[in-house]
Amino acid sequence: MYNVKYIISKYIIPRTIKVVGTTKTTEEAQKALSYLLPGDYVVLNHEKNNQYDPNAVSVNVFFNNRLHKIGYLPNNEKIGFFATDISYLLDSQIPVRALVSKVLGGTIGKENIGVRILVYAPVKESLNYIPKIIKHQSS
Repeated sequence: MYNVKYIISKYIIPRTIKVVGTTKTTEEAQKALSYLLPGDYVVLNHEKNNQYDPNAVSVNVFFNNRLHKIGYLPNNEKIGFFATDISYLLDSQIPVRALVSKVLGGTIGKENIGVRILVYAPVKESLNYIPKIIKHQSS
């Protein structure tokens, strides 16, 4: 038997996290970062064929009518393999949302721009997916 409260707390409770790899983005992506404001939505994409991590989840923004990769969700033991959990949710078609919570840098001495995002799954929509999570975990 699975604990539904645990599943809800693990997958649905919002989490603010710093996007990694923003300093390794293109000039156009850095420009896109400079236009971000708290509350702007970002797009999460599971990169199943990523050569470094099959659980990689890229963070993307629309800018100049194009989607630009601005970095990745972190995925390490220290933060609980966050990208792995989110990639699973994305693959399960569970609605996951992300929006900018804070823009970092972009000042003299710290020209590169980074971003913290709030990642969440809307509770009302996500509750419909809990049986799918339970079924997947039991197989």
